[in-house]
Formats: sequence, structure tokens, C-alpha cells
Amino acid sequence: MLKVSSVTLFVQRRFLVSLIRFLRRFVSQVVSVTGALKLRLI
Repeated sequence: MLKVSSVTLFVQRRFLVSLIRFLRRFVSQVVSVTGALKLRLI
């Protein structure tokens, strides 16, 4: 029982880390795109 719970915890942690990395990459891309659009508009 303890082993299963520790494995699920490990998997959840890995999933959270990958999700956070993906979100940070997505946000940085959106910021760069909006910055380029603002530079073009100005």
C-alpha cells in the first residue's frame, strides 16, 4: 500500500513539473508574440 501511494505521488509530481514547464514555455511564447505585435503596431 505504501509503495503504491509513493509511486502515485512520484507520478503526480512529475506530471506537475512537466505541466508547469509547458505553461511557462507557452506564456513566454505568448509574451514574445504580443511584444512583436505591439512593436509592429507602434
